[in-house]
Amino acid sequence: KHYTSASYSNSEGVFHGIDYKKYQLRSNIDHEISDKLRMGVKLNAFHSESNDVAMQAMYYVNPLFAGMFLKPWTPIYNEDGTYNMSVPEWGNTNPRATQEHDDQYELQNRLQGSAYVEWEPLAGLKFKTNNAIEYTDGEGRRYWSAEADSQGDATLQVSNSKYSQITSSNTASYTKYFNDHNLNVLGGFEVIDNSFNSYYIYSPDVDPNIPFPNTSTSDSDEGDYDENRYTMASFFGILDYNYASKYYFRASIRTDGSSRFGANYRWGTFYSFGASWNLHNEAFMENTNWIDAMKVRLSYGINGNDRIGNYEHWGIYGPVSYNATTGMSPSQPANPDLTWETNTSYNVGLDFGFVQRVSGTLEFYSRTTTDMLLNIPLSRTSGFTSLRQNIGELQNTGVEALINVTIVDGPVFWSVGLNVAANRSEILS
Repeated sequence: KHYTSASYSNSEGVFHGIDYKKYQLRSNIDHEISDKLRMGVKLNAFHSESNDVAMQAMYYVNPLFAGMFLKPWTPIYNEDGTYNMSVPEWGNTNPRATQEHDDQYELQNRLQGSAYVEWEPLAGLKFKTNNAIEYTDGEGRRYWSAEADSQGDATLQVSNSKYSQITSSNTASYTKYFNDHNLNVLGGFEVIDNSFNSYYIYSPDVDPNIPFPNTSTSDSDEGDYDENRYTMASFFGILDYNYASKYYFRASIRTDGSSRFGANYRWGTFYSFGASWNLHNEAFMENTNWIDAMKVRLSYGINGNDRIGNYEHWGIYGPVSYNATTGMSPSQPANPDLTWETNTSYNVGLDFGFVQRVSGTLEFYSRTTTDMLLNIPLSRTSGFTSLRQNIGELQNTGVEALINVTIVDGPVFWSVGLNVAANRSEILS
């Protein structure tokens, strides 16, 4: 199977200097090399170029705003053909000159791609590797030209950002069907590398003949730079089993290592178990035609949370200014014992359906969160205000009920639904 498409579009705005160009390429390929070996590629590439003018709020250069208040007899051009910059009723601003000489554009490149190879040496046994990349970079430029400035000053603002995430997932699975038994086992490992960086430069006095940051005086420049990186490695296993579509069992275990945690406790192991029973498929329910579905569910599991900043376990230095002198000083203390926040939950539920018109769910749950990732205040005499730590325990318990009733089923459909829930939260420590 092969599919490839390419597109191009060019749109012009209703105002001078506004346009948008887009280039896009898509390709999907699935190829069966042999009866045991398959591979595939998916690609989505995108490039855009947009030019704009200052339309934000009530800028003098906003053509809509200026068109309502500029005097109709104010000339756009001088007698020598240059733009008229003497517009006292409008802050000596000529929106037409701005559109002609100022730059305001953005360039974007995006790439999403994945490739897989799957090998089935024996019936039911599969090895698969899937590798993906997501990449985005953007460049922005805002230039206030000397030609469109009544004082003849030239100012430049540029920015750039890059984002990428690379994922590699590799699994082995085995599926077996025999009599009324269905078994599926999967094991594998996965790695994720996520990175982002950006910079911003503001240059208030660039050379109009060479309008780039390096032609501005360094004392006047302002800049900002940001860089982040995050990685995770995981090993996991999943077991699925069902018998005669009556009894279902699922178990999973995984070990995750996150770069967001200290070296002492970077890895965490999490697991879950779940079982369900389809009563309506039992022989003793054969004569109860008014019951469409009746399932009892039970699950228990532990999972982890690493949703914090990328460098909160490190001791960090930051810029400071004191008595007109700049330097670096500690801004965050290290915490090498920072580790996973864990959530332990269990759930008991009942799904039901009657006479093809009534269906619903009744569910009870309990969830306990331990080693919560919280910012704990510190005494200011330490030189810091807070530190991210694992502390506290929180429990949520509750019940939920959902019922749907079909009143009319035909050319006209009418149904009514009701949902009721109650939750109790308690801080245990």
